[in-house]
Amino acid sequence: FASALPGAGADTAAMSSRESSREFLGDGLLDNEAPSATRELPAVVADDDAPVLLATSSGPGGAADRGAGGVSDTVLFLLTVNVVIGSGIVGLPFAFNQAGLITSLLSMLGWTAVFVVTLSWVLAALGRAGGELDWIGLVREFLGPRAELGASVTVLSFTYGLLWSYAAMCSATISLLLTATLGWEEECDIYTNPSPACVAANQLAALFFGVAMLPLSMVDLEGSGSLQAVFTLYRFVAVAAILATVGAAALTATGAASPNRFLAAATSAVAAGEARRVLVAAVSEGGHWYDGLGIAFSTISSSQICHMQAPSLMRAAREPANAWRVISLALMLTAVLNTVVGLTGLYFGDRTEQLATLNWKAYDGHTFGFTGFGVSNLTGLNDLYGLNGSNGEGVAQPPAWAVGVRLLVLIYPIVASASSFPITAVVLSNNLNEILPQMARERFSPKGLKVLCRLIAVLPPVGLTMVLHKLSIVFDVTGLFSFVLGLALPALLVLKAHSSGRPLIGRSRHRLLRLLGGRAAAYSLLVLAFFSIGLSALSAAGVVSR
Repeated sequence: FASALPGAGADTAAMSSRESSREFLGDGLLDNEAPSATRELPAVVADDDAPVLLATSSGPGGAADRGAGGVSDTVLFLLTVNVVIGSGIVGLPFAFNQAGLITSLLSMLGWTAVFVVTLSWVLAALGRAGGELDWIGLVREFLGPRAELGASVTVLSFTYGLLWSYAAMCSATISLLLTATLGWEEECDIYTNPSPACVAANQLAALFFGVAMLPLSMVDLEGSGSLQAVFTLYRFVAVAAILATVGAAALTATGAASPNRFLAAATSAVAAGEARRVLVAAVSEGGHWYDGLGIAFSTISSSQICHMQAPSLMRAAREPANAWRVISLALMLTAVLNTVVGLTGLYFGDRTEQLATLNWKAYDGHTFGFTGFGVSNLTGLNDLYGLNGSNGEGVAQPPAWAVGVRLLVLIYPIVASASSFPITAVVLSNNLNEILPQMARERFSPKGLKVLCRLIAVLPPVGLTMVLHKLSIVFDVTGLFSFVLGLALPALLVLKAHSSGRPLIGRSRHRLLRLLGGRAAAYSLLVLAFFSIGLSALSAAGVVSR
């Protein structure tokens, strides 16, 4: 949806967008105030008639032309939801369990609010610069070539982190299913006391995944929209199955039968009619919140960020002036969905897998529950696929529908990763192609350069997975760069605009917007960015995690 969209009535669209943005954010984005003596912003920004927030240039072929024939607010809303809800959602239950209920809920609420604010800054800067730039180009125009280099490294590193997470999730699932199919007596769960043979199987699974993804990443995927629509539909069906099965299991678990301390105390309190004890149980469960704060920050922020895609989303909008509101509403919905999925960690408790879908290997359907609450006794193909009469302990195997649900959820990381990895790898390779030195360009033909960049995009994440498969560390590392993208760089855009005498969000009638667009807010989020980066680094090193 980032490509140009045909349309007409550009002048009318630009005028409407301009007026609605003026009403929402005031005149600070329109009227040039006294510039400072510091480095001036680009000419398009310094112009008195610079475009307002989300209003785009009205020249032929400009973004206003595309906006006039772009997608509706409803479609933009769905596009944003699809962008945000990714494979990382299956890491949220582990993060929620590590940080506790209260800390996790406050983190999700806080990061969503912060990203809504910083997205308004990014889109305001984009509108000020004409709406035609991508994320890195926006940083270059406002902050100069050094900041552009930093932004490029951040974007590339964050993208590598995404590819690494796809490979890690997929290899963990493939190794489990493959060893069960081969009839191993012990299940191969790479996150639960894996044997040396299981580690080797996981490495082979990662290598297999890389071999499968390499040819898919070598072709451009235009025209795969229908296939992606099928993947998206499956993604939401699988998430619905996750919520339905855990919800039913939690409702049938009573008191001490629950595998989670908070859920056990809460259900007992409700059954006894002592609702006040539920709050006490929640506070007790979050008593060691600091232990899991790092993994909670990195995983939750990574699950909600969409700043890299914001320019494309804005350019796809028919009404650019509404884009920030629509994207913000979509983030609020994804926050609710991510929170509900994260809360499944309350059911599994300390047995929550780093890759949450692996808990469904024990789903048996009997009273809608899980065998051993996530610690199953699989004995190969028959048990995993429910073909035995019993599991060796006199417990009947699950019905066919339960086996179907089990496999539907278990293969979620494979389908989600296989659909996202090639697209992300192509985008990464195109970015690598742009920043390669001229000497490298001269030594390779265009086709050879394309193949080289695709190899550089695909092979490192697969190699990293073979060496380090722990998903919580992958999310910690990826979270480091999400803090730069979602906090530090937007704050620097605001500070640069202030130093040039033209705040991105200026004389608005809305006091809250003026406050959130000021220097104090930008400096506060810079401090939060440095704190979060340090916390995630300590978490990845195992200093502040359970």
